[in-house]
Amino acid sequence: MLECDVDGAIATVTLDDGKANALSPVMQREINYALDLAEQQEMRAVVLAGNDRLFCGGFDLGVLAAADQQATLDMLRGGFRLSVRLLMFPSPVIIAATGPAIAISSFLLLSGDHRVGSARTRCQAKEVATGMTLPMSAVEIMRMRLTPPAFHRGIAMACRFVGDAAIAGGWLDEIIEPSDVVSRAHEEAETAAATVNLEAHLASKVKARGGAVEAILRGIDRLARESRAGNVVAGCRTSRRSHGSLLLRVGCRRARAPAASCRSVRPWWENSLRQVNHLWISYC
Repeated sequence: MLECDVDGAIATVTLDDGKANALSPVMQREINYALDLAEQQEMRAVVLAGNDRLFCGGFDLGVLAAADQQATLDMLRGGFRLSVRLLMFPSPVIIAATGPAIAISSFLLLSGDHRVGSARTRCQAKEVATGMTLPMSAVEIMRMRLTPPAFHRGIAMACRFVGDAAIAGGWLDEIIEPSDVVSRAHEEAETAAATVNLEAHLASKVKARGGAVEAILRGIDRLARESRAGNVVAGCRTSRRSHGSLLLRVGCRRARAPAASCRSVRPWWENSLRQVNHLWISYC
C-alpha cells in the first residue's frame, strides 16, 4: 500500500495500493508512520509521490458507503489533519503529482512546499460538481494556497485546473513530462536538503501559515457539526439560517456543536449509498 525509501537525507513516500490510492484509515496510518520515521531520522526533505496512475484517489468510498458515522468522521478528520501535518512538517515536503489530484488529494497537494506535476495532473475540488458543500477545512486550505480567482472558481464552479492554469492558480509549481515527475521531485528535494536551514524553514512556515492552520483546525472541529447538519432529503430546501461566529479553541478539545436546525436531514455520507462519488456536506 505504501513504500518508504531513504536515500541519504531524503525520504520518499510512494502511495501505491494497486488501485486508486484511496486515503483510507489504513493508508492514513501508513503515511503518518512514514512521516514519523522521517522526523525521527531527521530527514532533510520528504518526497510524497503517487503511483503511475494517479496521485491519490480521495477518501475510501467503502468507509463512506458503510454509513458508520464515527468511522467516517475519523477518516475525514484524519485526512485533514494529514494536510495540517504536511503544512507544518519540519523539513521541506515535495509532492510528485503523478496523476489526477481530486477532492481530498487536491488538498494534500496544496499542503506541499513544492508541487511537481505534468499534463496528466488534473487539480480539482470536485465537491460542488457532485452535490456537496465544501467543509471549512478544505475551504481554508484552498484560501491559503490559491490565487483569489482560482480560489473562487475552484470552490463555486468546481473548475478543473491543468497545465499552465494549474500553475497560475497556485495548484502546482511546475509541469514536466509525466515520466519525469518523480525524478524532478527528487531533484528539488536534493536542492532543498542541501540549501535549506531546517530551523529557519520551520519557523518561517509557522509564521506564514500559522493563522491558516488554526482556521483549518477549527474546521476539523466543525466536521461533526457539518455532518449532522447533513444534506436535506431530495425535494426539501436547506435552511439558510446563519450560524454566526464560533469561538473555538485550537487543540485537542472539541467544540460543542448545536443540534442541526433542519427538519429533514440525514448524515451526508448516507447519500453516498445512492451515488458513491458524492460526499454530501451542507450547512443548515
